[in-house]
Amino acid sequence: MKRFTIALASLAITAALPALVMPAYAQSAADVLPKSSDDIEKYRTFKKWAIMQNNTRGHCLGTKSDESGVLQIGMTADESMGYVGVFVKEDVAAGASNAVAIEVGGQTYTGETSGPVGNLGGGWHGGYVLSNNKDFRRALEKNDTMTAFPDQPFAVKLNIEGANNAIYEILKCSREMPK
Repeated sequence: MKRFTIALASLAITAALPALVMPAYAQSAADVLPKSSDDIEKYRTFKKWAIMQNNTRGHCLGTKSDESGVLQIGMTADESMGYVGVFVKEDVAAGASNAVAIEVGGQTYTGETSGPVGNLGGGWHGGYVLSNNKDFRRALEKNDTMTAFPDQPFAVKLNIEGANNAIYEILKCSREMPK
């Protein structure tokens, strides 16, 4: 299993990582993850993905929704941090453990949370996975499905088809943003 840094549903969350990764995460979580108060506007549509420009955070994100749920992928302009937001209508319980796992392409990436995934309003449940693990990014780019909480009764399988092209468009958008 590979370890990465995580943030879920606006909770401050820490993964068990070597100390040199922790300062980057601690500084980046508040700067990277989108908030409802952010100034976000549409950059363009690319196939099933809406590419959005987050003027508050200074980078772009892509969002895609279908019957499996809503998926957001974002990355800082310098590509040092990225995130995946997963939101579904099903009631997702975090369980007794603080462990979170996401499976992509046969690899399981794990981390620890400081609290449960909660109801985000409007019947949506889920949160964000913040990562500086390039293997996690490559797995997202190479696969069409992702499973959150694999081997759990509340596992959520999401269609991430086109994530590779969406990540390219997200980075292009971020590079074109005024500095």
